[in-house]
Amino acid sequence: MLKPYAIVGIISGLGTAVLNLSFLSGSSVAILLVMLAPLPILIATLGWGSVSGLIAAVSAGILTAVVWQYSSGTMLPGLLIFVLIGLPAFWVGHLCGQTRKNQDNELIGYPIGRLLAWIIALAVLVNFAQLAFIGFDLEKLRDFLNTMIMNFSNSGAVPTNTPFDTEAITNAVMLILPVTTAFFWVCLQTLNVYLAALVVRSSGQLHRTWPIMRAVAMPKLAIPFVILGLFGSFFDGIPGYIGLLVTGGFFAGYLFLGLAVLHTFSRKFEQYRLILGFFYLLLMFIYPLALLIAVIGLFDQFFNFRNKINTDPVPNPNNLN
Repeated sequence: MLKPYAIVGIISGLGTAVLNLSFLSGSSVAILLVMLAPLPILIATLGWGSVSGLIAAVSAGILTAVVWQYSSGTMLPGLLIFVLIGLPAFWVGHLCGQTRKNQDNELIGYPIGRLLAWIIALAVLVNFAQLAFIGFDLEKLRDFLNTMIMNFSNSGAVPTNTPFDTEAITNAVMLILPVTTAFFWVCLQTLNVYLAALVVRSSGQLHRTWPIMRAVAMPKLAIPFVILGLFGSFFDGIPGYIGLLVTGGFFAGYLFLGLAVLHTFSRKFEQYRLILGFFYLLLMFIYPLALLIAVIGLFDQFFNFRNKINTDPVPNPNNLN
């Protein structure tokens, strides 16, 4: 008879496979479901252990492969689901569920800052691995984007009297694409981890302490990678593409740190929830504000603004790494 963790793993793998296959329906809701695909694997890993999560990742790949084999005669999508979605979700869930004892012999969870750094690293690896579809040939990607943009301009959506430089737009998209894909991958994976932790905690299966989100901090070793990413982004070809991926991933990471600073600062006021709600509303409509917040998060790593703000005691984020 199967153990409970194995049953949960298989069911979670089925859930991930169904969420991924929902895109075949073509509905707008399917986009949201695909974004939540790692969630069942994360729930299994956090609540029922790493073995359960690994079973979920493997099950998702196998079930997807079976469906595609019968419908299209290929099992490749199953392998892709396992490598690009299953394994990253399993590893993040495995790390998140780790616990250790601090100097006071208290059991604490894996530092959220380190977990965030791992999510950024996986964002770079996963998005770079997707280039394997085109043989890591960026010119093929450029040609594909250029064709899409030309088709859009010829569809009548752009007024004939409007200047439309296809080549310039393609170059801009080539710069923006790796940054945005890494940025949104980090954001979505972080959201899925948070949702999984909420679900597991509500079921009483969470075996780690709930972290203080306002005290999250990036490991000090992140700084050299930020510098390398920014430096590499000025190069052409694959090195430049990797540099842009790293830049996009850390942009998301330091955005979270900047928000942690703002959460800490807002607690100086009684109506801090209202202030935060208004600020998040501004962030939804004024996108450049995100860059300013990320810069605040980056500088906080050096100057530790949060410990200089006179609010309720917050653990020193630099001691949690």
